[in-house]
Amino acid sequence: MGSKKAEAAVNFCPDFVLGQDLKKRFGPENCPMLNTPERIAAAFSNIATLEREVMLAGALDCKCRLLYCSLLAVGTSDRLLVRVGEAFYGVIQSVGSSIFLVHNHPSGSLNPSEQDLQLTQDVAEAGLILGYPLVDHVIVSAEGYRSLMSPGGAPAQSLMSQAAEESGESVWKCNHCNSMNRLDIYNVNSQRMIPVTCRECRTFSWLKATD
Repeated sequence: MGSKKAEAAVNFCPDFVLGQDLKKRFGPENCPMLNTPERIAAAFSNIATLEREVMLAGALDCKCRLLYCSLLAVGTSDRLLVRVGEAFYGVIQSVGSSIFLVHNHPSGSLNPSEQDLQLTQDVAEAGLILGYPLVDHVIVSAEGYRSLMSPGGAPAQSLMSQAAEESGESVWKCNHCNSMNRLDIYNVNSQRMIPVTCRECRTFSWLKATD
């Protein structure tokens, strides 16, 4: 009996999945389209009731198809530490176009913490530099979901500028140096907040998307 138990222990192989390459597994045409916060929340609904907080990043192509998803961090009893650079591993590996974040709140609350908002800004700023825009950050819990990059998803004071129309082009005015900037929109949904950096003074801002 002892030898059989030992053999079973040796043959056991834990299944830890840190990343899933959907592009390689299914082919890009068969990858799920996650072009709204609702679809992101539905795709990752299985983390909603976990007892610990977990953070994942998803890589999307230009048609918002999920190419790759990776586990960024598992929280302790009181904190979740995420390295910003690791959020871009999947999108680089899969030659994607943009990324999103999704994490759970075991408490059930859908209110973002200061750490959630700061991480969203940090990843958004890094994405602008690297060329992989952050298109959304979704919180899921047993109570539902919340997008931090949709109107009402984050405190109103984080909306530093408003997109405007001028000469038929989408432009925005920097509140810091008043220069006008051309707006490149990467849509997951048309009603959301867009991270931008002023070309003149390099000030980071959130824009409120318009139709």
